[in-house]
Amino acid sequence: KPFLKQKNHLHFETLLNTLDKFKNLKEISIIGNLSEPVLYYKFLNLIKELKKRNLNLTIATNGNPYSETFWKDFGESLDSNDKCIFAIDGSTQEKYQQYRINGKLSKVIENYRVFAENTKAKKVIQTIKFPWLYNDLNKEFEELQRLINKDQINLSTYTFTKKPLKNHSI
Repeated sequence: KPFLKQKNHLHFETLLNTLDKFKNLKEISIIGNLSEPVLYYKFLNLIKELKKRNLNLTIATNGNPYSETFWKDFGESLDSNDKCIFAIDGSTQEKYQQYRINGKLSKVIENYRVFAENTKAKKVIQTIKFPWLYNDLNKEFEELQRLINKDQINLSTYTFTKKPLKNHSI
């Protein structure tokens, strides 16, 4: 269920009190290592609070959770000094789900579209250079470009990371 506090989530008030100690903070990157950043139970509240503090944000997401309403609200919360990185980890559902177990590529593309239509933030598309893509990386890039163009996604940046990671469940 969305927006429920998980046991590993820092209490929102504790997080704000900690941020208060960093008076000269100008920029924050919210990039998940073990989990999806937007799953934080007060994610949109946090983003709005950070923007009130005039902080520039970089946020990475796999784009799978939540409805279009969430992605619209999230997009509207950011400005042109911010950046959002969407991971599109394969040009087909078959390739995509090799890493994003239970993930749905079409949902990520639709969530990206809604976000992009409602934000001033810089948008980045990223994919991971997986072992199953090594043999024909150029073809994969062309397929992702075709997918992006077909779905009218505005492509700002496209990066392949250097190392593959473990499979992640959505």
